[in-house]
Amino acid sequence: MSAGLVWIVVLNWNGHRDTVECVESCRRLQYPDRRILVVDNGSTDDSDARLRDAWPDVEYLQTGANLGYAGGNNAGIRHALARGAAAVWLLNNDARVAPDCLTHMAGALAADSRVGVVGSKVYYLDRPRVIASAGGVVDLRAGGATRHIGNDTQETGAYATPATVDYVPGCSMLVRRETFATVGLLDENYFLYFEDADFCLRARAGGFTVRYEPHAVVWHREGAQQGGVYSRAFVYYFLRNRLYFMKRFAPRHMWRCHWLQLRMFLFFLRQAARQGPRALGTIAWLGARSYGDYYVRGRMGPAAMAGEAGTRVAAGPSDRQGSPAATCR
Repeated sequence: MSAGLVWIVVLNWNGHRDTVECVESCRRLQYPDRRILVVDNGSTDDSDARLRDAWPDVEYLQTGANLGYAGGNNAGIRHALARGAAAVWLLNNDARVAPDCLTHMAGALAADSRVGVVGSKVYYLDRPRVIASAGGVVDLRAGGATRHIGNDTQETGAYATPATVDYVPGCSMLVRRETFATVGLLDENYFLYFEDADFCLRARAGGFTVRYEPHAVVWHREGAQQGGVYSRAFVYYFLRNRLYFMKRFAPRHMWRCHWLQLRMFLFFLRQAARQGPRALGTIAWLGARSYGDYYVRGRMGPAAMAGEAGTRVAAGPSDRQGSPAATCR
């Protein structure tokens, strides 16, 4: 069953090695009516030279600056829609896809016109039989807690049934053209984190269903966490963006959001304390800055943390409610 022409948007930022492997897995997809677009988000390494003419059947788009996950993908979405895409698949460059993945996702769109967004079953790339996500849950009454269904569980067949979910992670998200026409593109105010949940909630408010498709399989490397360590950019954007997210969708529950934020902040502080005073001070600064930038300065979009995704300051396992492990970016 075909959903029509699908454009696959793979966003790269200083990660051409991952992007090459991702694109190669996409070139092996069995779904015939597809195009691949690599969007480079103003990389400062040699990604541009390595990716621009790497494949004769893959298009390339240079944004010229780091626009974040939302801005970079939006550039790709606009490019795809202008060229007749019936659907756009947003796929992280550190993901690898099964050959029949897009066939199943597109089939879910084709089978039901009410389905506006489809997500896949996501496994960890380094633990290929451990589930990272089988869709996601958002609890606005709990302050905007997000949770990936099945996160960090061994594959037992428990999540083998298609399901309607609150959101699907942005590492693998197929969106119908009409969904964009109804609710718009990704919100670039986020820059990084929470924009996938935001988009899915807007899609649901616009009358569409968000669908988890278990037969569409993706393996993904966790972007926020490497070796149990979280980046400065993650800590900052995760704290700041939940404020924006909750203000939009559940302003009456902002006090619960602040309580959840405090728990998260204390979690980060505990992990940073293991690394010494300097890491502890950095976390304290990031927490204060996230609130100051949102409430005092009104700084959203590509703020100054944009170049610091690789600097890591907090380590250790996470809690489950609204946890860093539930970002899948």
